[in-house]
Amino acid sequence: MSESSRAPVPQGDGKWDVTARTGVLLRVVWRWQDNGQRIKLELTQLAGPGGPHHYTGTLGLGATEQRYATWAFGTNDPPVDVTLSLRHEHEGTAPLLWANVPLKTDEFYSDAIAQWKPQPTPPIPVPPEPDEPDEPDDVLIEALPGAADLFPLLWLRPPSALELADALLRYMRVPDPSSLALYTQLAALTGPGSAAQKQQAATAFSKTSPPFIADLSTQPAPINRLPAIRVALLATEGPRTLDELLDEAHQLLGETVSDFLAGTVCVSAQQDAWQSVFALALVGSAAQGTLAAGLVDVLRVLHYLQALNAKNPALCAQDIRRLLLYATPALPDAVAAAPLAGTVEKPAAEPATPADAPAPKVTGQWSLLGVGELELARQHLKGYASGELAEVVNLMPRERQERHERSVQSSEQQTQQREARSRIDDQTSQSDAASELADTLKEAMCTEGLVRNLSNVTPSYSNLNLLLTGSASDGSGKLKLDGSSVARLVQRMSEQAAQKVADRVSTQRRDVWREWHERRESQSIDNRDGERLVGVYRWVDRLMRVSLKPQGRRLVLALQIDAPARAWIAEVAAQGPVPLVKPTPLAAFATAEGQGYTLVTPTNYQAWGAQYGLADMPAPPADQLTVAAQINRVTVADTSLLRIPDGYAVASGTATLALASTAFSLAASVGGTTLPGDTVVPPTAITVVVPSASSSTSVGNLTVTPPAPGTAWLGTTVFKSSDPVIGLRGAVPVTVMSDAPLFGLSVELVCQRVTLTDPVSKAVVDPLLVDWQMRVYNQLLLAWQEQTRAYDSGLAGSIESASAGQGGEVQRQVLQAACLGLLCASSATTDPQVLTGLLDWSGMSWHYDSPVAGAGPRLTDAPAASVFTEPASARLFRRFLDARVAWVLLPLLPDTQPALLYALQWQPRWPSPPLPRPDGIADVPVSGSTVAPLEEQRSKDAPAALVRPGWTLRLPLPLIYLQAGDTLPRFGPLPPLKEAP
Repeated sequence: MSESSRAPVPQGDGKWDVTARTGVLLRVVWRWQDNGQRIKLELTQLAGPGGPHHYTGTLGLGATEQRYATWAFGTNDPPVDVTLSLRHEHEGTAPLLWANVPLKTDEFYSDAIAQWKPQPTPPIPVPPEPDEPDEPDDVLIEALPGAADLFPLLWLRPPSALELADALLRYMRVPDPSSLALYTQLAALTGPGSAAQKQQAATAFSKTSPPFIADLSTQPAPINRLPAIRVALLATEGPRTLDELLDEAHQLLGETVSDFLAGTVCVSAQQDAWQSVFALALVGSAAQGTLAAGLVDVLRVLHYLQALNAKNPALCAQDIRRLLLYATPALPDAVAAAPLAGTVEKPAAEPATPADAPAPKVTGQWSLLGVGELELARQHLKGYASGELAEVVNLMPRERQERHERSVQSSEQQTQQREARSRIDDQTSQSDAASELADTLKEAMCTEGLVRNLSNVTPSYSNLNLLLTGSASDGSGKLKLDGSSVARLVQRMSEQAAQKVADRVSTQRRDVWREWHERRESQSIDNRDGERLVGVYRWVDRLMRVSLKPQGRRLVLALQIDAPARAWIAEVAAQGPVPLVKPTPLAAFATAEGQGYTLVTPTNYQAWGAQYGLADMPAPPADQLTVAAQINRVTVADTSLLRIPDGYAVASGTATLALASTAFSLAASVGGTTLPGDTVVPPTAITVVVPSASSSTSVGNLTVTPPAPGTAWLGTTVFKSSDPVIGLRGAVPVTVMSDAPLFGLSVELVCQRVTLTDPVSKAVVDPLLVDWQMRVYNQLLLAWQEQTRAYDSGLAGSIESASAGQGGEVQRQVLQAACLGLLCASSATTDPQVLTGLLDWSGMSWHYDSPVAGAGPRLTDAPAASVFTEPASARLFRRFLDARVAWVLLPLLPDTQPALLYALQWQPRWPSPPLPRPDGIADVPVSGSTVAPLEEQRSKDAPAALVRPGWTLRLPLPLIYLQAGDTLPRFGPLPPLKEAP
């Protein structure tokens, strides 16, 4: 949130409510004492666990006084510690009451909640300034006539007694609404859907004649002749006595006024006429326009006769008689289909909409604020004047200046580009300077609280919600303004805005002067054959004349629009061949304290990854896996042959020994588990049988028996749970010993993931699965953040292209559409075209409110923004994009206000006759609650027009000019300018 969007610190005594941690609702009440050197505090817990608590205390700035204190609320485990401190930074600022409140487990409110309000010094009376230039001889170039409005200003006042008395004559009301059956039926219909029910009841009533009057000619005499009698009464001119008026009415009616009014025909006709007007107001059509005009004329004549029967002496004057015969019907508020206020609630949870979906609907509330005096702050460009002295160039005779000649030759093209860019910048500054003051003034008004909070606005004059800051408003919030104070306030605001413009231009002047200085020094000045050369470089200023122009009274609608830029941003994002779609964050990202990774499962991670286009996500760890190894060499406790992956442990397995010949021995061990080997059979010896010799010459055959051949052996061992190899992690030692030339060992181990049990919570933790969940979660989070940054970048480019330097016009158009949408969504009219021409859009004013949870109000001595040279229009447009709420004051056009109020309460249009009346009056009825503000708006009992003294503002520009000669410029006076109307 920018500093300019924060509310100012409340001044003086007051109270502050805040909801702290664990739902503790606190109220802090303070009263300043001893000129801000001491403050008395009262802290109360209004709701929440552990209550109620009530504390009092006093903080002071004295050497021996306590400057801060801490109080505990809520329960003891854990308590809510609230610290209040009294601070005084330096002499240039007022003392502050600082609060530190824990809002959540990881969020604290730490900011100022109150500021000492010094007593205002009595203003020194200043004589009104003449509406003439402050410095008539300072204008260098006179500007063409023209004017531009800076901003509209509205201020309220209560109606006078004369206006209230006049309303009794100008408006006619139902004598006893409760005696009318249709009124009783309509008044009982309330709540959602009551508008349609009232229209159905009015439709049913209009089909029943009587009591509905469908044709005046069917009424008994003299009721059917009352419209013609009205024309005859209007023809009576000049002053008349009451007796003369009674005789005239007697002749027209055929009976005395008292007998006519007391008769059953008149009483029944009056009741039926009022009920018929109720029905026409709700469901009347254009074809019934003549009937509606005739019924209103009947009621006007009865209204006049009742005043005549009461012998009101005011009727002797012709103007009062015409006032009664032109009276406007004031219908009861219960008859209206919709109240003169509305609210469009925001859905509890707005689902994400695709790019081609319609823009989100406007939400907010509106009501009739009251009557305001509309004034426009208007600026006139008087001309351009000489500003500050930049430099004086003095070149003596026979003197030559040559600087940077070599650098000019090497960078001539670059210098030309810089000169062209400088000319473009100058032209831009010249065209934007007129609107820069208006934008800066609007920014200052919003930042410094010229317009206050308008939430829950009601047309109550005892406690106005629209205030002006400064000495114009007192502590109870009642308006105390006159013409001079308004002018002084606006002058002070405009001077502050002019100073901000001057601070911004000073930075631009340094850049402009650097380019001019380099350009001048890069040239060769040869004065060997001339006389002395003198050049005076001066800055140019703009002279603006500002004055207040009264525009008269206006009925004012107050509208509160939630997120005013939301629909426009959605429309901008949907433009182009490829609409921008904001990536939707996963629900896991909103889990507190980073525990969202626990929601990642092997069944949903692929769908989540596809949401952000991730195709390289790691697979979840397997529940079990197999590790195998084959050994065909002698090894002793070798740990490099068989290794269990991290996070797994041996659950089961087998080992197979193979020996090519049982004539050799074999011994093996896996993970400390000895494998049973072959029982080696020793080889049999070679037997030789020597034959016996019977004689020396006779010997038998020698018999040699070879040993038995060896056989191959294969043995498999299944590891049991009691074997040491079960449960091993990491490297598994393997030992194989044999003297056989050919042998082998095959090991296959089945591993399962390791789980741990928390000794305290007894929760089972799977480390390998948790590691995978965290890696996938971080990958999803990074992908969402990257796509969000890309979306924000693309949206910022689209917004910049769509606004194209027309941020102020975009705001006006968007707010105008939002106001129409809000009124149509919560009133009796659904067609925005009907309301467009009935509102004074040129007098519309607005400001934005963008608070952030946990951020306190803006300090009066807050530091300046980091981007100091940024135009005010850019800052205002950025506040429009980030605004949470827009407060809009919308005046009504005086000549169309009855039609607008009727459209908001009954239906788009009152059934008027096909041909307009010759007298040009309007028969559009109004509701009873609007009589007082309507009378106040049209009353001539307005305060005398005060002289609005104008003032002149000097705005520096980043433009410079050169004057030849050895004397400073002197400009002669010009004839006074005629101010444009």
